This record gives sequence, structure tokens and C-alpha cells, in this order.
Amino acid sequence: METARADSYLPLGIRILLRLLTLAAAGLALWFVVAVTTAGVFRERAPAWALRFVPFDARAQATLAERMLAPGRNRAGPRRVRALAAAALQRDPTAVDGATALGISFALTGDAVRAERAFAYASRLSRRDVPTQLWLIERSVQRNDIAGALSHYDPVLRTSPAMHTILFPILTNASAEPLVANELNRMLRGRPNWRPDFLSALLTGQYDPAALYTVTRGLLTPADTREREQLGLLFKRLTERQAFDLAWRAYLAAMPERRSGGPGLWNGDFAQEPAIGPFDWSFPEDPALAPERRPLGPAGGFALYLPAGVTSDVEVARQLVRLEPGRYAVSARVGNVSGDEAVRPRLVVRCAQEPQPELTRADFPTATEGGRSFTATVEIPASCRYQWISVWVRGSFDQQLSETPWISSIRIREL
Repeated sequence: METARADSYLPLGIRILLRLLTLAAAGLALWFVVAVTTAGVFRERAPAWALRFVPFDARAQATLAERMLAPGRNRAGPRRVRALAAAALQRDPTAVDGATALGISFALTGDAVRAERAFAYASRLSRRDVPTQLWLIERSVQRNDIAGALSHYDPVLRTSPAMHTILFPILTNASAEPLVANELNRMLRGRPNWRPDFLSALLTGQYDPAALYTVTRGLLTPADTREREQLGLLFKRLTERQAFDLAWRAYLAAMPERRSGGPGLWNGDFAQEPAIGPFDWSFPEDPALAPERRPLGPAGGFALYLPAGVTSDVEVARQLVRLEPGRYAVSARVGNVSGDEAVRPRLVVRCAQEPQPELTRADFPTATEGGRSFTATVEIPASCRYQWISVWVRGSFDQQLSETPWISSIRIREL
């Protein structure tokens, strides 16, 4: 009220001038707020447009400088890029995109010294900047600094899941080098958030068994559901590549309880639910072909009940064992076996190494539900260090088993 009365004593011209100045100041403030807000919204998506509103926006300048370096966009040349990046850093020394743009620009023109200086500064500002970390990876590789290269992979993979599809195959291929595999294993023991996905990529993309074993050594446990699946795939890959010694070592690392039993036949009486192959029983993935472990009945114990009604010969159970050269007796107890000899189940031992010669086969004898024992002999040659022991069911479209036979008490003893 006092101010209003004071204004009323001022000449009319002065009062009008004061109001105009007030409106101008408000308009200027409004323009500034709108311009800064617009620049903030568009500095990432459209930095050039944002700079029309606020030519001094450091973040927009830095982003535009970096965008100009993208393939097909570098129309302004390195001078324009460096001018924008330098201006951004002068106004905001924390504008990491500006430092990155300087580094890329210097690298493209062969100025390695200034490029390294710019990228080192960018790395100090943020370890999450992908172009900076990729350049530092390349520099470490050129210097044969494996640990240094992997230390720059880690922050990118931790913070940029979109880079997984690009960097995982590179790491997978590089793991074929023993020094890389060892250093990668050491890094993965720190349990970075990208470890589970990378191990899945490694197991599907790496064909070198030594690399698979070294990188995964000590990392996987059957107690974790996903790791149990990865262990199964690891053992499968190693046996497919005939790296049986590595498969056994990896198996012991994951399941140390197997040390006392050795690599001979395990769980031949099916007293335990089979764990993970190949050094325990493994079955087909198709449920229609998979046998069923069930109690044996009044006699006690367990047996493997085999699928009936199959229309071709199918391996329904197998286990990898290591028997020293010599002569052995393979025995088992079977039951509920009848019908034509041509479709009775069969116990087979064959060499695991290619070309996987068959060492013995024994058709199940006829047997009642109560069971009957049988024995076959097998000679293990010196050239066959590992063997598959397997159970086959047989049939055709014209003839199948009508009953469900079972097998239990499989034993192997040296003669």
C-alpha cells in the first residue's frame, strides 16, 4: 500500500517507463528459462537445434561434437569438432562427451599423444563412457596389456547392456589365448553383473576346450539353477570335443564328492537321482524317450524303467567312464523282459574316442517282473582311455515292446 501511494506521486511518464522495464525484465527472464529448458530437453536428441536457443550450452556443444564424428556425419572436419569440444570443456570441464570428441578427433588424424591425453581425461571424468573405454581397450591390446584391456571391458559391460552383443563375441574369441583365459577367469571370480550372460555366450560360441575349461574354472556350482544348466552345457561341450580329461577335472571341481568314487561307473544301482552327465546317467531330452527311475518293489532298491512302444533304436541312458586297459565283466539285473529277441533292450559299451568302436553288446535276456541277472565281458584296448556304457531300447513300426522292462544293479569288475 505504501509503495502504491509512493508510485502515485510519480509523474505519469516515469510510471509507464518503470512498467515497461518490469515487463522487459520478466520477458527476458521467461525467454532465458524457456531457452535453457529447451536446450536441456533437446541437447541429447537434437544438439544442433538446442544450440539455436542457447549457443553457450556446453553439454549440447559436446554432444554435437561427438555426433559429428559418426560415420557419414563428419562434414565440418576436425577443426570444427575440436572447436566445439574445446568450447564445451571451457564452459564445463566435466563435459565428458567433449573430451571424448577431442580424443576421437586426434586419433583419426594420427595424433596419438594428444588423443591419449584427451581419453585419459575423459576416463577420469567417467568410467562409463563407452567410446573412451573402447579406445583404451584398443590401446591396451596394442601394448599387449591383457589385464589393462579387460579392466576397461568391465565398466562398459557393467553399465551398457546394449554392448554385450558386440563385446561378448570379442571376449569369447580372445579367450582362446591362454593368458586372456586366465585373466578373464580371475576377473569373473569378482562376480560382475555381466558374468552369467557372458558364460552362456562363451559356452555357445567357444570351440576351444582348453579355453572353456580355463575361463569357467571354479565359477559354477550345481546349487544354482542357472549355473547347473551351464555346467551341463560345459560338460557336453567338452565331451563333444573329446576333451575327456578336462571334462573330468571340471566335474570334480563342481562336484568334489565324486573324488572318492573315481571315474569308474557311478550310481549303477540308481540309488540316487542322477545329477549331471556325463559322469552320471544322462537321458534323452524328449520325455517320451526318457526312462523313469522308480522303486523296484518288494525286493527293495531302485531300477530304471525303460520306455516301451518306441519305433526305432534309441539310446535312453548313458554314462561316461574311464576303465584302464584290460578285461572286464559287465553285469546287471533286468526284469519284465519278453517278446522277440529283435526288440529286446540292449546294454552296450563303446569307446568314447572317435570313431567310437563298439566294444561289447549284450541283449537283455527274457525275465519276469521279479528280475534276472546277466553278464557280458568286454576287452578295453590301450587306445581307448574313456568309454560310454549305455542302455538302448529297440523297436520298429511293425514291432514294439508291449511291456516296460527295467534294469538295475549295473556293475563293472575287472577279470
